[in-house]
Amino acid sequence: MRKLFAILLICVVSLSGCSSDKNKTTDKDISEEQADIKQEVSAMPSTDATESPVDATESDSLDKELLSIKGDEALNNFSINENGRLHFPSGVVNDISFLLPGYKNVVLDKEEYRKDIEKIFDLLTQTELKTSETPYSQMDGAGLRIDYAHNNKVTQLELLSHYDKKTVFVRFSTEDNLLHDSEDILSEELSEIIHHLSGWKTFDTAALKEIDSMIIQVISGIQASDSIVTLSGEQARNLLDRMSSSAEVIDWNNGGYNILIKMFKGDVLTYNAYLSGDSSPTIGIETQFFKIDSDIVQEIYKELDYDMEVSN
Repeated sequence: MRKLFAILLICVVSLSGCSSDKNKTTDKDISEEQADIKQEVSAMPSTDATESPVDATESDSLDKELLSIKGDEALNNFSINENGRLHFPSGVVNDISFLLPGYKNVVLDKEEYRKDIEKIFDLLTQTELKTSETPYSQMDGAGLRIDYAHNNKVTQLELLSHYDKKTVFVRFSTEDNLLHDSEDILSEELSEIIHHLSGWKTFDTAALKEIDSMIIQVISGIQASDSIVTLSGEQARNLLDRMSSSAEVIDWNNGGYNILIKMFKGDVLTYNAYLSGDSSPTIGIETQFFKIDSDIVQEIYKELDYDMEVSN
C-alpha cells in the first residue's frame, strides 16, 4: 500500500512539473517579448492624444500647440456689423498661412507668431468700415488665411491688404459655404501685421535686367507637364526687357497662375514668378502682381506648346 502511494505521489509531482515547464515564462522570454512590443510601438505612427495616453510633459506640449481665441460665447458664427467690426465665437486657430502667386499656400508657425495672431483677432473687433470717402486703393498681394475651428465647424478667414497700408479686405466662409460675408475695413495696424507675416514687399521690375535665363514649366492645370523649357541669351533678354517695360502693377486676383518661371542670374535662382495660364496677360513675381504685354505671354505659351489664346 505504501509502495502504491509512493508511486502515485511521484506521478502527481511529475505531472505537475511537466505542466509547469510547459507554461512557464522565464525572465529571458519576458525581456524578448518586451523588446518585440517596443519595436512594434516605435514602428507605429504617432496617434492623437484621444487615442493613446500621454504623460504630463506631452500633454503640456499638446496644449501649447492649441492656439485658443476668446470670442463671444453666445455666438455660433462669424458676422461683420454695420461698423465693420468682426464678431466671432470662441475657438481654436487650426492653421495660419500666407498666399503667394501660383496658389502657393505657406503655413506659418502658430507658436512663433502667437502674439501676432492674437493681436489680429483683437484688432478685428476694433476696426471701422471703409467708406466712400476713403480713396480707392488696389489690393497689393499680401494676404493671410486663417482656419478657425469653433462649434463643431471650421470657418476660413482671409485678410487681404491694399496699397494704402490701411485698407484690409476681410472675407470669411464656412466649410459648406452656407455662411459667408466680406467687407473692406480700415486698420493700419492690421495691415502692418499682414505685411509682416506674409513677408510681402514691392518688386522693382528694373531688377529683371539682372536676369539672364529662365526655366519655365506648366506645373498645374489640365495642361500640366514634366517638360521644361529653358530660355537664355538674346531670347531671354528680349522677353525680360519687354516684361520690365510693360509691367503695370495690378490688383490681387485669383488668376490661374499655373506656369512657374524660375529666373536665374548666372547659376543662382534669383526670383520665382508665376504666369497666368488662363489667357490673362498677368504675372506674379515674388509677392507682387503685374499686367504685362500680351504678346510676351503668347510667346511663352508657344514655347511651352500651351494651347491657349491670350486676351488683351
